Amino acid sequence: MKDWAPRVLPSGAVDGWHGDSDAEAFKNQIEALKTQRNVVAIVSGMKEFATHSGVQKHACAALWRIGKEKATKTAIGKAGGCYAILTAVQTHSMDSDVLDQGLGSLWCLAADAENKILIVKAGGVEVLLQVLQAVAQDADVQEKVLSILWNLGVDPDSATRLGLALTFQGDSATLNRHNMYSNVKV
Repeated sequence: MKDWAPRVLPSGAVDGWHGDSDAEAFKNQIEALKTQRNVVAIVSGMKEFATHSGVQKHACAALWRIGKEKATKTAIGKAGGCYAILTAVQTHSMDSDVLDQGLGSLWCLAADAENKILIVKAGGVEVLLQVLQAVAQDADVQEKVLSILWNLGVDPDSATRLGLALTFQGDSATLNRHNMYSNVKV
């Protein structure tokens, strides 16, 4: 089996110029790449096939699985995996499979100090808040998003500094944006 390698896009080309067969071929390679712990190839494929939900779902699942190991967790962040996963979650916010795998992998990666910084710098808090608003009725997604925010250190006190209100009632939590904090710098 030939290893998959990202193509260099022609000048002026945009993601999605290739056919679905290329995306399907990459999707079928993800399991082998996961076994090889080839984080760079997985992340490169996520970037190249950003609009293909099947690729994003399988790649996020692979990164979640191999991201449980400390060394791999750090390698995923350094390879741009945090950004790629956030892009997948934002692009496919209405696809429950991509959300499930993407949020799971972000939760895992957000437990690492270096990845916390990468996720926040990549706009992760805003992406997570957008997802929270987009699927406000889905309790499972809310729980995952709030768990990631917690791993990032967005607790009730730091949420206030971000212009957010994080409240807990029983087993559920609610995160709301307050305009009165819009001028607060973090």
